[in-house]
Amino acid sequence: MDDGKTPIEDAYIESEESDSPPIPIAPLMIPKESFDKQLQVDMENMAFHPWHTKEYTPLGLINLARKKVYDASAMHRRASVQ
Repeated sequence: MDDGKTPIEDAYIESEESDSPPIPIAPLMIPKESFDKQLQVDMENMAFHPWHTKEYTPLGLINLARKKVYDASAMHRRASVQ
């Protein structure tokens, strides 16, 4: 990765996909499932975002702002379900 072409801290710099091309890891297969009502309610109370990992922490100030938005959104969703 070239910090000049894809800087972490400068969101105003537009980067091209060719500057940092995606790296395929594996195909993702999601089978169709049927959910019961309680499971749907339980899932609405869950919050998923990039900080729910042990081996990866998103970098940069923009991602710190995103974390606050993710947390506020999850709190709002939990309050509206109850």
